[in-house]
Amino acid sequence: MKSDWSTGQTRRKFAGSSAVTLSTMLAGLPALQGQEKPFSGAVEDQSTVAQFTFGEIYNREETRQLLKPSRDLLGPPTTRVGLPFWWDKQAKQLVNPTNLTFDTSIKPSDYQFSASVLNFRASQREVGDVWSKLTNNAQLNINPGSVSSEGDPLQWIVMTGINVAQSVFSKDGQLIPLSQNNKPTDSLRPAETVTFKKGICTIGITLSAQRKQSIWDKLLSAVKTFAGSPIFGMLPIPKLYQTAIQSVTASLSQLQTQSNLIKILGGNSYGYKLYKGANSDADLTFRPGHWVLLNSEFAAAHMDSKSNLSGIYLDIPGLLYQLKDSNNQVVDTTYAVVNLDLIRASS
Repeated sequence: MKSDWSTGQTRRKFAGSSAVTLSTMLAGLPALQGQEKPFSGAVEDQSTVAQFTFGEIYNREETRQLLKPSRDLLGPPTTRVGLPFWWDKQAKQLVNPTNLTFDTSIKPSDYQFSASVLNFRASQREVGDVWSKLTNNAQLNINPGSVSSEGDPLQWIVMTGINVAQSVFSKDGQLIPLSQNNKPTDSLRPAETVTFKKGICTIGITLSAQRKQSIWDKLLSAVKTFAGSPIFGMLPIPKLYQTAIQSVTASLSQLQTQSNLIKILGGNSYGYKLYKGANSDADLTFRPGHWVLLNSEFAAAHMDSKSNLSGIYLDIPGLLYQLKDSNNQVVDTTYAVVNLDLIRASS
């Protein structure tokens, strides 16, 4: 175990290098004074939730309110965020993570995290003319987190830009499937690789859009690209200690004021355990496989008595990765489909 002094030096090293890297990329942006208002609860109106909530994690009560909303409450939820559901291919059901059991193949160890973006969609009915007039791109942010060997909280940020043009809309307004070469975590340098330690992880996924070309395009176009993929840019920000998270969040928020991103699905990260015995307060269980992040209002309206989704299915056999109802009709709601996997880290 490292001493408090060496741990502090490590924190400052990561915080300093991350801040320098970001300030280089965002050269010329004025400094943002102060810190963001933290997310105060799951029932807060979406319009007041910060665009970038890196490092913010739902607590037990917030997680319960979102994933197991009370049926005694009348009317729709007062906030719309993204809810995660795991696709059980055997039962052909989208399962609420509060109901998941541990994957017996995941043994106590360190695990590297892998993510593939398979599809995304924003309902024209929900987003209105914002989505129908979108001619540029959407942005999917993946925010995994864990702890260091000393137990200090760590976060990573993977920001991807996804090309959106009129050609990706069919006559009914659906987005065509993405190509299969969309694995933003697979090309990370060793220093950027996401590693979950001690059986603890947090994962947040958010979806935003832009109406026209902006500084976000220039930023993402200047970094990593994927040949033959709709993902045109990927900005990985390496693991960050809490002090660096605040600095990075402030810089990105300042950028947001200059070139607005339209939030489609927001929210904080959810906490998970990877295997039995992990020392964590998280109530959710993570299992590798296909995960769907979808509009919480839609999800709440389609939950069964166990809070799993009823009558909503993920169409994988056709490799469309679309949500369909019991009549095999495409569902009109906002969602993203990602494949999340764990690779046991070398000892």
